[in-house]
Formats: sequence, C-alpha cells, structure tokens
Amino acid sequence: MSDAIARSDGSFRIAMLHVDLPSTSKGGVAWQVHYLSNAMVRRGHEVTVFGLDDPSAGALYEVRKIPVPEQIYRNRLLRLYLFSLFAARQDYAGYHLIHAHGDNHFFFCRTIPLLRTFNGTSFNEALTSTSLKRALIQLSLYPLEIISVMTSDRAIGISRATNRYLPFVREVIPCGVDQALFYPGKKSERPSILFVGTLQGRKRGDFLVDIFNSRIRPALPQAELWMVCDEEVAGEGIKWYGRVSSQVLAELYRSAWIFCLPSRYEGFGVPYIEAMASGTPAVATANPGAREVLGQRWGLISRDAELGKTLINLLVNGAKREQLIRLGLKRASCFSWDRTAERYERIYAQMIKDKRY
Repeated sequence: MSDAIARSDGSFRIAMLHVDLPSTSKGGVAWQVHYLSNAMVRRGHEVTVFGLDDPSAGALYEVRKIPVPEQIYRNRLLRLYLFSLFAARQDYAGYHLIHAHGDNHFFFCRTIPLLRTFNGTSFNEALTSTSLKRALIQLSLYPLEIISVMTSDRAIGISRATNRYLPFVREVIPCGVDQALFYPGKKSERPSILFVGTLQGRKRGDFLVDIFNSRIRPALPQAELWMVCDEEVAGEGIKWYGRVSSQVLAELYRSAWIFCLPSRYEGFGVPYIEAMASGTPAVATANPGAREVLGQRWGLISRDAELGKTLINLLVNGAKREQLIRLGLKRASCFSWDRTAERYERIYAQMIKDKRY
C-alpha cells in the first residue's frame, strides 16, 4: 500500500520514470515523457521525473536525478541494462503511483502501484535493424521487456503493433502532439519535402536523399529536400539543418509542402502526427506505426519502388495536398495531450484505488 495520503481534490503525486529528458536527448520517448508530465501538472497533479538528466526548458514538473557510476552514465549499453537497478533503489514513499516509460525490470519489491508504457518493442527493432550488432543488442533487451510486463501492475502500449510482441499487454494509449507548438502556417515558395530522423538505420534518410537526387530533382528542378538529421548532407536542392530546437522544427513542419519519413519501423510515428498537426501532408513507406497512424486515408503510404513517383505526384497536385491537409488536421486532433492525459488519469485513479484496497 502506498504511503501517500489521498488528496481531497483528487490530485495525485506521480513519479515518472525515464532515463533521459529532452535537455540532453533527441529521442522521441524523452519528449513524450516531458509533454505528458507537463500535461499532468496542468491538470492539477504533482509530477516528479526520476532519471539522469536536468530539467528541460519549459518543464512544469520537478526532476530528481538518480545517481549512477560515471561509467554507467557514459556507456549507453550499460544504461540500458543497469539503470533500472539504480532506479529501483530510489525512495518513492509519498507518491501515489510510479509511471515507468522503460527501465522497470528490477522493480520486484514495492508497495506503490506501477504503470508501464511501452513506446515500441526491442523485438520489432531487431527485426528491422540494418546491422547484426544492433539486432543482437535489441534481442538481448527483449527479455527485459517481458520482465517489465511481469513487474508492472498494468502495462500499456502506444499502438497495436507495439503490443503484438508483448504478452498480456492489450491496452493502447497513443502518443500525443503539442498543438500549441505544431500548427499550420505559410508554405515555402518552392516545392519542399521535409525529413526528420537519422540518415542511416531504420529511418532511412539516405534512401530519401537517393530518391530525391535520382527522381525528384530531375523532374522538378525547383524542388528542395530539407534534412533534419545529425549527419551532414549536401547536394543540389538539399538543405541540411542538423539538430534544431523544437521551435525551429515546428516552423519547418509548417513551411514544408510534404513531410516524408520512409522508416522501416515506427512503434507509433510521432513525426507523422506532428506533420499533420502542422498542416503538412505525411508520406511514409510501409511500417507498423504508419499503418495505424496514417492508414489509407489520413496520409500516403508508398511502396519503396514508387516513393519517388508518389512524392512527385503530390508536389504537383495542389488539390490532393489540400485534401490531405484537411484530413491530417482532423486526424491530429485525436492525439491532443489533453485527451491522452485524461485517459492516463482514469487509469491512475483505478490503479491507486485497486492498490489501496
């Protein structure tokens, strides 16, 4: 039973658990934890994020840094395997609930209810890895995810595709999008395609660059490809932005004619809903997240061999872009943080009630 005293106003003290935050991480899960924590604070709850990082800009929640040895902090693999051990040793007395977004496989003995959100699975990551080393690392993490399900009072996936390889996980609560940051605006004068991700690996930025050089640029000499990725990219019509702030990223989403993420795997695909919320049509290649978020109505899903043709046709077809903009805005409204936070709030209340009695 939790040591936390029930509050008369129905609010909770929530311990969010995630290894990093946007202050140091570019990872999508870190941003989801940040936005959800802020949404919960706005709804009247008290939130503390337990992890390794300092607070992010705009954080409304508190942060409690978990001390770990320097060699673990500096080594990404050691953090993946061992961070949970140090997180499990923290004092969570006074909190009504722990909400873990990873790293709860060592949480065996506790009296506070624990909710786990899975933002994808390492098994799916392994299946779509482009290197043997990465595939083996992801496979080694999969048993820890199974243990995490067992040590949680309740587990939720961000999509049906995520839950497919997680035994006993059936509930789905999708990711959210900050509609105060991502909203429609004026488009660029020249036809433009935006990519956000990594050049190599499952995001396949290099694949999109090749298609732009070989198919799109020859057909539409005025077209531009905007690359938001760490690895530098150069070429005719290509603009490389590197890593940008969330404000600059939102402006790029608003200005682009099309957003394209030809990823092999997305557990959900937050960039798709960020694009749609920004009034920009989203184009993907077939992956589990794209199928759930875009389907065959809200955006376009193309086969690899036809991606160049799909992008060219959309760039020259203003009516089709306007149709997808309208549909995308409607779809993005389903992923507001208020809606997501409300669903989690109901689960928190039920879990706390069940644990108390």
